[in-house]
Amino acid sequence: MKRILILITLIVVYTQIAFSQKTGNFTDSVMFNGQYRILACHVPADYQAETQYRLMICLHGMGDNSENYRNALINALKWNHVFPATIFICPSGGDDNGSDFSTPDGDEEIIQQSIEYAKQYYSIDTTNIILQGFSLGGRSALKYGLDNPTKFKGLLLNTPAVQGLADALNKLPNGIYYNYAQASKIPIYIFCGEKDFTYATTIPPMYNQLVLNDAKVKYVVYPNMEHSIPNDSATIAACIPFFENPTTSDYDLEIYAFDMEDPYCDTTIQAAVIVRSLGSNTVNSIEINYQINDQQASYTWTGNMEPYQHKIISFPISAVAKGENTLKVNVGQINTSYQDTLVDNNELSIVFDVETQGYPFPIYEGFEDDSPNNWYFDGVETLFTWYRDSEVSRDGTYSIGNFNTILFFYTQGDITSFYSSCIDLTSISNPKMAFDYAYNYHKYTPPYFTADVVFADTLEIAVSFDCGDTYEMLFRKGGADLATTPNPIMNPLSIMECFFIPNDNEWKTEVIDLTSYANQEQAIFKFSYISGMGGCINIDNINFAADANINDVVSEDKVILYPNPARNQINIKNNTPMDYVVVYDLVGKKILTVSIQSEQGILDISALQKGVYFLQIQTKQGIIHKKFTKE
Repeated sequence: MKRILILITLIVVYTQIAFSQKTGNFTDSVMFNGQYRILACHVPADYQAETQYRLMICLHGMGDNSENYRNALINALKWNHVFPATIFICPSGGDDNGSDFSTPDGDEEIIQQSIEYAKQYYSIDTTNIILQGFSLGGRSALKYGLDNPTKFKGLLLNTPAVQGLADALNKLPNGIYYNYAQASKIPIYIFCGEKDFTYATTIPPMYNQLVLNDAKVKYVVYPNMEHSIPNDSATIAACIPFFENPTTSDYDLEIYAFDMEDPYCDTTIQAAVIVRSLGSNTVNSIEINYQINDQQASYTWTGNMEPYQHKIISFPISAVAKGENTLKVNVGQINTSYQDTLVDNNELSIVFDVETQGYPFPIYEGFEDDSPNNWYFDGVETLFTWYRDSEVSRDGTYSIGNFNTILFFYTQGDITSFYSSCIDLTSISNPKMAFDYAYNYHKYTPPYFTADVVFADTLEIAVSFDCGDTYEMLFRKGGADLATTPNPIMNPLSIMECFFIPNDNEWKTEVIDLTSYANQEQAIFKFSYISGMGGCINIDNINFAADANINDVVSEDKVILYPNPARNQINIKNNTPMDYVVVYDLVGKKILTVSIQSEQGILDISALQKGVYFLQIQTKQGIIHKKFTKE
C-alpha cells in the first residue's frame, strides 16, 4: 500500500513538473459548468519557476474564440514583448449565443477558474493580475472587475462594447449592471478607436459614470483606429505604470466638464465646473480663474479633495451679455501656493446664450446652415439622436432627421430633443407654428417573430414659458398616426432598410395654433423623439408666423450673400425681385430696414457692431431668412 501511495504521489508530482514545462503558445481545457472550456495560453519561453510572473486574463469579443484571440495578442500584436514576464490566459466564452462571459448567469466565473488554473501550474504574483478584454469581452471585464476589484491590479479595456446609453446608465432590462459604486477601488485603462463610430458614442457615458464615482480611470481615443486594438507597443504598455501609480504628479487638476444650461433667460448666472484631482496630494483650496467675454475674475474654492475625487464647483459670474457669451475657466494656485504644472487638462471653455427677450415673428428654420439659428440640441451624443440630413429634405438641401431600430442598441423610452430659442408670441397677431415632416415605422412578421410586431417611435412637441423648467404638450403622435405613408417599413434586416426616403407626396404639414399663448413673451419650443425602438423621421421648414403668412416662407438657398463675413457692405442676390430687407441682432432687436425692389441689392453694414446678424428678406413669393457676420 505504501509503495502504491508513493507511486501515485510521484506520478502527480511528475505530471505537474511536466506540465509546468509548457511554454510558448498552447491550449488546455478545464471542466466548467458541466462542459470543457478551452484555455488558450502563452507562457514566456524562458519561464523560471522561482520567479513570480504577472498574469493577464484576456477575454475575447463576440464571434471570436480563445485561440484566435491569443494568437492575435501574441503573434500579431506581440504582447509577450509589450508585457514581459507575463503569462496570458484567454478563456473561451462558451458555446452560448452571446459568448461574452456575462451570460448565462455564472458564466463570468470562468475568469476565476482561469486564475486558479494559472496559480496551480505556474508561479503567479497574485498582486499583479490584470483583467483585459476586447469588445464584448471588454464589457464583461468591466462588469467582473467592478464586482471584484480586489482581485486585480487593474482593468485593461480595449473598446468595451457598451450596448448603448441605457447600458452605460444601468437601465437595460435584465442588464448586466456595472457596480460603479466600487469604481474607486481599481485602476481602469480604456481604449477606443477614433473611427469606431458605434462605440465612440457609448463608451463616453460609461466613462462619465466612472469619473462621477471617483474612479482611477484613463480614457484614450486612439487616432484613425476603427473597432480594434492599437498596434502600438508604447501606447498599450502605458497602462502598466498607470496601474502601479495612477497619480501623475503632486498636484494635477483636471477641469473635466461644465455643468451648465443653455440657453439662460436672464443675466443672473451661476457657473459650475466639475474638477478632478489626478495628483497624489490632498487638495484643500483651488483658485479658479475665469474670463466671461472680455472680463476676468477669480473664485477660490475650499474643501477637501483626495486623489481621483471630483467636486462640482459653483461660482457666480457677472458681465454677462445678452446673446452669445464665452466662458473660459482655468486652474490657478492650489492650496494657496502650488501651481499645476500639467496644464493640458486644466483649462476649458464653453459658449452659451442669454436670451432675456424673445425673438419676434416671423421666424423660419430650414436647417440649411451648419449651425441653425439659435436652435439647441441635447448634449448627450448617441446613435439615437437628431442629425442634419443631407439625403432628405422637403425644400433646399437639408432637413433634420432621426432614426431608430432594434438592430442597434436598446433605446426603449429614450428621449432625444432639440429646442428653439426664446420666441416672443406677442410680436404678431394670431401666432401659428407650422412644420413639414415625413415619418414611417417598422413592422416585423413571421418568421422573424412568432407574431406581427410593430416598433414605432413618437414625436412630441411642447412649449415652456419658464425657460425650460416645465413644459406644456402641444402635439403628440406616433406609429400609424404619425406616419406619412400608408404602409410601414416591413421586416428591415439591415440598417439601410430601416431608413425612410419619402417621395414628394409623402410629406405632411402640421400647423399648431398658438393664439391661446399670444401673451407670452418668452416661449421655448421642444421637439422630442421618443423611442419605441423603430422609425425614421425628418422635419423641415419650421415656421413661426401669423395666419396670413404661415405658408409664405420660401427656401433660403435661393438667396446668395457675399462676401460673408463682411466689413462694410453685403451684396444680396435672388432669382426673383426682393421688396425689402430687415436686419435683426442676436436678441431679436430690429436694427435697420432697407428697400431693394430688385433681384439684387447692396446692404450697407459699416455702422453695425461686430457680430452675427439675421436677415429677413421679403419677396412676392414669401419670406427668406439668412444669417451673416460683421467683421
